[in-house]
Amino acid sequence: MKKILTIIAILLITIIVIYFGKPYLNEWQVQSADKARKAAQSEYLANRQAELDALIEAYKADTYGGTTPQETWAMFIEALKAGDTDLAAMYFIPEKQEEEKAAWAIAKEKGFIPTFLSDFDTIIGSYYFDNDPDTFEYYTSDIDNGPGFIYTLIRNKQTNIWKISDL
Repeated sequence: MKKILTIIAILLITIIVIYFGKPYLNEWQVQSADKARKAAQSEYLANRQAELDALIEAYKADTYGGTTPQETWAMFIEALKAGDTDLAAMYFIPEKQEEEKAAWAIAKEKGFIPTFLSDFDTIIGSYYFDNDPDTFEYYTSDIDNGPGFIYTLIRNKQTNIWKISDL
């Protein structure tokens, strides 16, 4: 009989602990999940901040380009004409330089540089985009019965050097 009473007492205590402890367990689980989410957010923000800081430093260190968009464009064209695709890539904004370096090397290898230079020769006008003194665009006429192109340059505000941002 004593065994039965002990088992019943243990069962009752277990039920009471589960009944009254469950809300605390749920709260602990929510707090743990919230802590993990906040830690992940903090890590994400720290990584983005580190990337931003590195990009700002890259812009500060970047001296390739001219003091006007026209000067940068001329330097870019001259580098392509000379076959120096590494130098041509340096006239792009820092975050695109490696990608452009690889792309222009392939264009050179496949013999496409003269085609690009020919397309660049079709520029018929230019303007500061939307009255923004830090964004300049060249535009071309129609090419091969297709639409023309727009080539965008922006001023590196860290160095006041003009960079190609989009072809």
